[in-house]
Amino acid sequence: MDYFFIIAIYAVVWWMVLFIVQPIGNAPEENPLPGFAPSAPKNPRIKQKLIWATVISVPVTAALYALILA
Repeated sequence: MDYFFIIAIYAVVWWMVLFIVQPIGNAPEENPLPGFAPSAPKNPRIKQKLIWATVISVPVTAALYALILA
């Protein structure tokens, strides 16, 4: 199995984990300004969620890789 296959698996897992992590801890703005969506999060913490998606994706990709080789 070549490195491209591992990177492809990691990319798919990373995006799936990112979409799972996105809604965690979001709270809408109490008094949104006119023109803004009332459901938009007050503090989305994107950088923290990108880091968590990366940290979670590494062992998941390793486990999938081990299952594929088995």
